[in-house]
Formats: sequence, structure tokens, C-alpha cells
Amino acid sequence: VLDMFNTKYVISRSSENNSENVSNRSSAAGNAWFVDRVTFVKDNKEEIRSLDSFNAKKEAFVHEAFKDKINEDKLVKPSHANIELTSYHPDTLRYESSADDMGFAVFSEMYYEKGWEAYIDGEKVPIIRADYALRALQIPEGNHKIEFIFAPKSMKISSIVSLLSSILLVGLLFLYFGFGFIQKRKNLDTVESHKKGYKSK
Repeated sequence: VLDMFNTKYVISRSSENNSENVSNRSSAAGNAWFVDRVTFVKDNKEEIRSLDSFNAKKEAFVHEAFKDKINEDKLVKPSHANIELTSYHPDTLRYESSADDMGFAVFSEMYYEKGWEAYIDGEKVPIIRADYALRALQIPEGNHKIEFIFAPKSMKISSIVSLLSSILLVGLLFLYFGFGFIQKRKNLDTVESHKKGYKSK
């Protein structure tokens, strides 16, 4: 489990002198990786129990509920495959992948179905939950650019409401100052007409 969460260092405390020790974990799986095989499980309990003893880099456990989003004939790791994180931001993650065949990639990021969307070369694809807690994608052969973008509907609605509010505010200001200008112009015209009338007398 520490490997799948890409835990590179562990801090422990010595019982003898209470000092802290930092251990480097070379087995950390990385930001993303292609697995050798995918094993389907029937429920969440079985999925969690499967994590008791497994090699995160080689195997992934997937709930059967995601079967319809996966090509089961292409679940073997390609002979030549690589995937790397190229850009990281809390709401946008970018990767680049290269493989000689379709493969199943696991990402060391928490699976959260509300708001996150995945794109391969700009085309939206379903996000699969793997190892109970992580995200996964089935990636076609060849070179691809992959993006995870956090774009919940609530944020989109807020942006639209904010834009409409700004437009309304600008419109009201325009009307207010426009009306004031017209009223001022009318007052000036009235004063000018009175002056002309006074001079003619």
C-alpha cells in the first residue's frame, strides 16, 4: 500500500534514544505505471483484502462494476511501455505515455468520482478505480498526452453566475452613468435656453 501511494520516505522514531530516522523506500511505485495484470473483485471488502499482500507495480485490483469501461482483451502489460508525470497542479495533472500496445495504467492519485475528468489527447475517457483508492485508465498504444482535470459542475455554475453578475453590474453602471449624463445634458440645455430667452428680452 505504501508503494502504490508512492511513499518514498518513512520517518520512524527509535525506542532507545527517541531519535528520528528517515528511511528511503526504493520500492515506491512512482507517479504512474503500467501493470502486468488486472484482477477483478466482486465487492469493496474483497478489494481491500486483496491489498494485504501484492506488488503494486505488477498487479491492480478492480471492482467488477468497472468492467463495462474496460477492454478485457487488453489487460496485459505492453512489452515496451512508459508513462511520466510532466506537469502537476492541484486541479490539473498532465502525463505523457508511450506503449507498443494498449495497457492498463494506475496513477498514484486518489480516486474521486465527483468533479474529476480524464482526457487522452483531448478526448474524454472514463476514470477507473483501482486498488480501492487510486485512479486508473486503459491507454491505447502509441504516444499520448493524458490530463486529469478537476472541473465540478458547481464550479461551472459558479463561474456562469459570476459572469452574469459582472455583466449585470456593468450594465447597471452604464445605465446609471448614461442616465446621469443625459439628465445633466438636459439641465445644461435648459439653462442655455433660459439664457437665450433672457438675452432676447
